[in-house]
Amino acid sequence: MFPLFASGRSIAYSLLAALLPACLLPTASFAEVLVGSAAGVRQLVDEAVEHFKDSKGVVVSASYSSSGKLFQQILSGAPFDVFVSAHPSWVDRLEKGGVKLLRRDWAELDTVVWSVKEGFGRISSVLEGKGVYATVDPSVGPSGEMAVKFLKDRGVYEDLISRKRLVFLPDTTRVVLAVRSGAVDGALLAAVAVRSLEGESEVLPGYSLVATVALLSLEKEEARSFFDFMFSKSFRVSLIKLGARPLF
Repeated sequence: MFPLFASGRSIAYSLLAALLPACLLPTASFAEVLVGSAAGVRQLVDEAVEHFKDSKGVVVSASYSSSGKLFQQILSGAPFDVFVSAHPSWVDRLEKGGVKLLRRDWAELDTVVWSVKEGFGRISSVLEGKGVYATVDPSVGPSGEMAVKFLKDRGVYEDLISRKRLVFLPDTTRVVLAVRSGAVDGALLAAVAVRSLEGESEVLPGYSLVATVALLSLEKEEARSFFDFMFSKSFRVSLIKLGARPLF
């Protein structure tokens, strides 16, 4: 029985609902864009997702891990529409693996030494082996690759490894947690990952990262719309505010 004060329109819709199969009823529709992003650039991608506006009701969902793990997931069939890597090399590997995509370098990012403990967020503290430092496993994370290169160039890598002063973790999220929990004294990672966190840091000069964005769903209009937004003039301002150097 219909409510006593139901409008003619609501009664008509109720009758329609009773007579028609559910598949024929009008429904709220939306498109979803799935983004797989390196954890080291999460702050940048979160900002893009938050500010992306689309009149078609597009929902953007992002998942975060290391660039290398996301690379493996994509090759295994993960349904990401957009891939954000902390280094172009992982996008290169996708192309070599036969993945068709559209790519653009997005932003240059500093690599830093960071710590919440006074005196440990300095390059000298790392080189002198004063504490235990964490970075992302270099086999899957560009920031870890850059950290290892820096330490090898300074001639201290083997010594730090032998003295267990350098540990590798699966991704940037775990590196940050290790520092904040006190499990390690500091970390070498992308500056944007800790920009809003307390602590002290020092840039590793000449060891920057290049975040690269790959559009994987070439025929999906909503994915292309989000991809284009990431390279828009309006979002360029946001990248600068977050400490990144836009490459477009």
